Amino acid sequence: MRYRHLSTAALALGIVVLTDVLRVFLPSVITIFGQAATTPAELLGAFALGWFVLALAFPPLVRRLGARPVTLAAAVALGGARLALTAAPGGRTQLWLATVGLLAGLLWLAGTATTTGRPVPGLALGIALGAVVHAVLGTYDLVWRGGPVGWAGSVALVAVFLVAAARPARPAEPGGARAWLLAGPALLLTGLVALSPAVAATAASYWRGPGGGLSWPPEPGDVPALPAWAVGLFLLAALA
Repeated sequence: MRYRHLSTAALALGIVVLTDVLRVFLPSVITIFGQAATTPAELLGAFALGWFVLALAFPPLVRRLGARPVTLAAAVALGGARLALTAAPGGRTQLWLATVGLLAGLLWLAGTATTTGRPVPGLALGIALGAVVHAVLGTYDLVWRGGPVGWAGSVALVAVFLVAAARPARPAEPGGARAWLLAGPALLLTGLVALSPAVAATAASYWRGPGGGLSWPPEPGDVPALPAWAVGLFLLAALA
């Protein structure tokens, strides 16, 4: 039971870190690689999708080198890229740091899949936690923030993730492979619809007017209950 809780916590924290990297990678593809919408859309899609296709080679690499060293190395690379993005000046440096972080995160997921047989709680809690932090910060995430607050939050997140990832690992229990197939679609759909602060703010604006969305710091017309309901329903659906 103790191992299962540690495994769930490590997976949830890693999802939060990976989500932060994705929130830099995706707009960087559009604005930096795409050069302010002058690049054809199909080329943008091929560039973004290509890194995910490349990650299909990671499971054989994990089997050959061993899950433990690969997962730890990928976790360190993911955490390092996440911190480097906070210090990145922008431009192509930001794009390639986010790309390295994405690849490290996908490699970490491949290694984690070999030692986590029941991934649904960790995946669901990680996605929900990432959405809550994203909404609480008014969608201006820590990865974009400098100064003491941004750095303190970023360092604390990465440090706790690495400590959890360094736990002793053991082979995954059988029966979890099908759940791992849902990780990508769940991350995509929750980010676009179910746990999107933008969707919540738009829905709230129909109730309370243009000022009834989400912002940081909160304004008098904000409706914080709507994201809370969305997160609660998502967790209920995922964990039940």
